[in-house]
Amino acid sequence: MTTSAILAARESIEMKRGDKTVFVFTIRDSAGDPYDMSAYTKINMAAKSSPDMAEACFVLTLQDGISLTPPNVLTVTVEHTHTVNLACGSYHYDIQCSDDAGKVDTVIEGTLLLDQDITR
Repeated sequence: MTTSAILAARESIEMKRGDKTVFVFTIRDSAGDPYDMSAYTKINMAAKSSPDMAEACFVLTLQDGISLTPPNVLTVTVEHTHTVNLACGSYHYDIQCSDDAGKVDTVIEGTLLLDQDITR
């Protein structure tokens, strides 16, 4: 799935439980221009069944599920093992980026719909 997101955009994404799924996000600023993400040293994605949960259902990081193609394309790979044992339904997720100076930006947030798999 490929999508274009404006900084702090809301994006709904969908996948089958237990499938390996790749999402490609193109990050843009509020003017619609490519957002330069080269200064970020950490990029994390967390998914939770409720935003208030203390622990995430799964977390992806830069070099461990997330890759950045400069200046603004994020490729997020959700492996089979991340979702195979989760209940089907709606989850909340976001992708946060931070730099060495401590600046933190949420570039995407939204809903992850985990669909029922038929074959197990």
